[in-house]
Amino acid sequence: KYAEKIRDKPAYGPALMSYVWFGLQFGALVATLLVGPVLTKGGAKLPFVLATVPMSFIIVPLLRNYLEETPRTAEDIAAARQKCVDYPETSFLCIFMFLGTLVLTVLGLVYEEPSVNAPAAAIVASVMLIAFSVLLRPIIAKVNAFFLVQSSMTFSV
Repeated sequence: KYAEKIRDKPAYGPALMSYVWFGLQFGALVATLLVGPVLTKGGAKLPFVLATVPMSFIIVPLLRNYLEETPRTAEDIAAARQKCVDYPETSFLCIFMFLGTLVLTVLGLVYEEPSVNAPAAAIVASVMLIAFSVLLRPIIAKVNAFFLVQSSMTFSV
């Protein structure tokens, strides 16, 4: 939804992105700090039970349509499906990403050694980057490359 707000008022785009990403990173930090003690004190199910509390905060805004979603008509759905037909390269990239995810999942389940999984992940990322760069417009490919590098360099606990 915030992408629509950025389109409406592009001058506020960087501030909105900073706000959203700060919230995401802060929430991840708090969760990382709390999950150890919660697991120790309450067992493996307690983090899931506790996660339902903040997740439930979205129920009222969704039911009252505070996100300003509009129902799609049959014509809207047909137009969206036609876009998929008009741009087969994006459908190909979706299938390609699914296959890459599948390969990495199977390798991760079969081989637990990082010496196998790390090079496989680097190869899949490189192939994805090349595929996106070849099939999409340069500006979209650049943004995709940025997010690929950013997510590749992010540490996760």
